[in-house]
Amino acid sequence: MALVLVLGTTSCSAEPSERTLLDALQSALASEYHDCVPLGWAPALTTTSYVPGYDATSSDAGGWFQALWIAVIRKRDLSLPTARKTRTILDELTRLGMLKRIEFSDRFRYHLTTRGSDYFYDQNELGNNSERWPYMCFSRVIPERIAWERPSSADAGHLRVAFTWKPVPVGAWMTPRLKPYGVVLSPTMSPTVATLVRRREQWVVASMDVSYPSVANRAAWLPPH
Repeated sequence: MALVLVLGTTSCSAEPSERTLLDALQSALASEYHDCVPLGWAPALTTTSYVPGYDATSSDAGGWFQALWIAVIRKRDLSLPTARKTRTILDELTRLGMLKRIEFSDRFRYHLTTRGSDYFYDQNELGNNSERWPYMCFSRVIPERIAWERPSSADAGHLRVAFTWKPVPVGAWMTPRLKPYGVVLSPTMSPTVATLVRRREQWVVASMDVSYPSVANRAAWLPPH
C-alpha cells in the first residue's frame, strides 16, 4: 500500500515550512513501530538472510470469532531449538501480561491480551515489513529536524526531504530475556529521505526511503545484548 499523507495546504509558489514537514512526517510515522521482537516465530539464518525457522502463528480461532493473532506450539515440536526459542518469547510475553496461554494435552495456545494488542504490529505501510510478519513492538520513530530539502527532478512539484529522527519507547516491558530476539524495522539510518509531491495546492508524502525493505536482511537485526 502506498503511503500518501497531506503535508499541509500551501500556495503553488511556496514550499512547505519546516514545521509543516515535521508535523506531517510525525503523522506519517505515528502508526509505525521501530524496535520489536518476533511474535510467534523464531529466526533461522540462511546463507543470505533470516527467515522464520519455526512459525507458530495459527489461523485457528478456536471459537466463533477470529482473533487478531493466535499461536499454537505443538508439544512434540519442543524437540526443535527454534520451537523452544519461540516458546521462550511467548512465555515471557505471557508473564508480562501481553499474551494469554492455554495449555492442552498436546499443545500450547497463545492469544493477545488487551494490553498486548496495543503493541502488536503486522503492517507494511512504509515497506518496512514486506512479509507482514507479526511483532510485539516497544518503540516508534520521532522526526527531529529537516536536514535538507531540494527538488527531486526538473519538475518543481517534486521535493526530496532528508530528516533526522530518534526512536522513542512506547512501552517499558522489554526484559533481558527478550533482548536477544530484538529487531529493528526501517528506517534504520538517520537522516532518512522522503519524496514529497505537490498535488493541486497541497504537498503530500509519496514515498519514503527505507534502509532495508525486508527485515529478512540480516543487517536489519540487532545483535544479542
